Amino acid sequence: MENLVLAKLIKEITPEIAGRKVERVLGTPPSSLHIELERTGKDPEPFVTISLDPRFPALFALEAEIPEALAKWLKASAPKILSILSEVPADSLPEGFIRGMSASLRGAYVASIEQYDRDRVVKICFSKKRRESHLVLWIELFGRRPSAVLVEAPGERILACSREGTTSASGSLLRPGETYVPPSRKDKIGVESLSVDSLRSLVEGRAAEELSMLLSRKIKGLSPQTAAYVVRGITSEVSPPDAGTLLEGLKEVLLRSDERLRPTLKAGLNTSTGRFMEREKTSPKGRPVGTGADTAQMARPDSGDERGDASNLDLVLLPFGAPHWEELSSATMVFPTATDAIRSAFFHLCRWHAVHSAASMRRQVRALLGRLHNLRRSLQMDMTSAEKAADYRRMAELVLANLKTVKRGSTKLEVPDIHGEGETHICVDLDPSLSPSKNAERYFRRARKAERAFERVKSRLAAVERAAEVVKEFGEAIPEETSSSESALLAQGFNRIVDRLRARKTVDARHLKSLPVTFGARRGPVSPEGPATGRKPGRASQAAEREAPEPRQKSESSRRLRTRRRPSRDETGTAFSPRVFQTSDGYAVIVGRNSKQNDYITYRLAAPDDLWFHASGVPGSHVILRRKGKSDPSRKAIEEAAAVAAHFSKGRTSSAVPVVYTRRKYVHKPKGSRPGVATYSREKFIMAKPVKPKPAG
Repeated sequence: MENLVLAKLIKEITPEIAGRKVERVLGTPPSSLHIELERTGKDPEPFVTISLDPRFPALFALEAEIPEALAKWLKASAPKILSILSEVPADSLPEGFIRGMSASLRGAYVASIEQYDRDRVVKICFSKKRRESHLVLWIELFGRRPSAVLVEAPGERILACSREGTTSASGSLLRPGETYVPPSRKDKIGVESLSVDSLRSLVEGRAAEELSMLLSRKIKGLSPQTAAYVVRGITSEVSPPDAGTLLEGLKEVLLRSDERLRPTLKAGLNTSTGRFMEREKTSPKGRPVGTGADTAQMARPDSGDERGDASNLDLVLLPFGAPHWEELSSATMVFPTATDAIRSAFFHLCRWHAVHSAASMRRQVRALLGRLHNLRRSLQMDMTSAEKAADYRRMAELVLANLKTVKRGSTKLEVPDIHGEGETHICVDLDPSLSPSKNAERYFRRARKAERAFERVKSRLAAVERAAEVVKEFGEAIPEETSSSESALLAQGFNRIVDRLRARKTVDARHLKSLPVTFGARRGPVSPEGPATGRKPGRASQAAEREAPEPRQKSESSRRLRTRRRPSRDETGTAFSPRVFQTSDGYAVIVGRNSKQNDYITYRLAAPDDLWFHASGVPGSHVILRRKGKSDPSRKAIEEAAAVAAHFSKGRTSSAVPVVYTRRKYVHKPKGSRPGVATYSREKFIMAKPVKPKPAG
């Protein structure tokens, strides 16, 4: 992402997104975050799309009708073979980060968006009604691992971050509850503070390329591409640039460059492992430069090398068109606006990701097919051994028919074959330590064992052959390139096939342990209604999900027959036994054990002014902090109750969990909702470290 293009982009999208409410937050491959904003009038909903892919970190705004595939990624219908979604794509952003973003930003309004310190850092401020603090989303669009960090201001406490456990560019630890420090460029100076004398010492005796890199390291907002544009524009082949002319050129570019900007995308491969450019009709959005009359588009890797490593993709954004001094070895397109240029680069990245995903899936399918074929050969050999059951039974019958002639201690019995044709003889091996009858019994036992093995191997061989047919059909369904939705669905289907093979023991674990399954790195089902899928809520408040599954409901006929059944413990206030703890200063803390108990303590047990707690963005128990008389709980009691809510949630393994709390009278149960669901308002956030509490008393 180039500094001047980013500044231009922010000016372009500010009127489109400022003042709009956040409807939902989505995460899609490749490493992209989408914030959907409310529509105004008949205009489609705009998306703020943030790409955290290191190949092209970027930020831009789109209308829903333009990237229609983006909005449908999580709604796409799967083929018959992929009937159940069960996996998260491996290169998606962390699910916890998406949930935290969704829980925190849903219902907030975009207050402002700005470029921080002329750097490749974006600061988006959000505000919520009836809330003193505001939220700030910091986006670092540089380095090998671009990041997005949501903080609560003032205080800059981290609520959610895309790279939890790592450090930011400023050296601060990225973890919920920690303090975020934005990147600082103290070693750089603004172009306004430059003087001719300070530039003269830099210019003397330096070649153009060396000078360009030096200037980009010393001056704020000056990228290597822009520095090269300025230096090359005023440098002749024989003389170094004049310091005064160079200073004027830098000020002209950095301070008065809006009208001169020509956002240009240079796209290609940085190695020779893949083929990039194919000729297609000229895009109405971009004018190709240096590529004839055609626009370069993404192409699949060469057939000879199906790997097509996506890390080879090279996307460079230039602010002032293609440099005339470079030989254009890749596609170069000029766009009228920064938004168009960045959008085009993002879709180049998505298409390359689709090509790479399809090639990777085909490799995985071939690997699994190879293992299934090897297993089938092994089972066929076992079948050959199991087919000896008839021979064992025949030998047993021959021994029984000749019991009177067989002497104890004999090692062999040679007799006419009563089952054979003609005068054939057969030799039966005997165990000299066994009697003739025991030898016959031994052969009968072998026959029964072989018969059982035959049925087992036959059944397993049929299952393996069916599995091979399914996997082969799956592989044939993979197109040459896949959209992101198809890629995710195919990956989920492949993982489900492997899981079923493991669960049904169709394939032994030793045959699958080396299978390089890379699509479902993070296990666990994705709820079609959870925050990660971007469900639109009816209100700006969030839904507190139940912690435990619902008990099985009895049939209607059973209820009629037992109209006077005894109430269960969960349905009576006297027999109900929630978890009860006590804070260090004596306040009672009540925790629900399951969904029905959550409803009970929230809507029947708690007083209107008691405090209600719940872990933000993850399933967990409802927690009530009781007041003492008319006095509100202390800050210490609130922190301890928040730690209890964090412990009794799915986020208990995290070092810090965002917890919301509000008065019980601001918590409501939606009409017709299942037990454990609640909506709330006037909430406050607190970061809590999960701590297992001690029982009261």
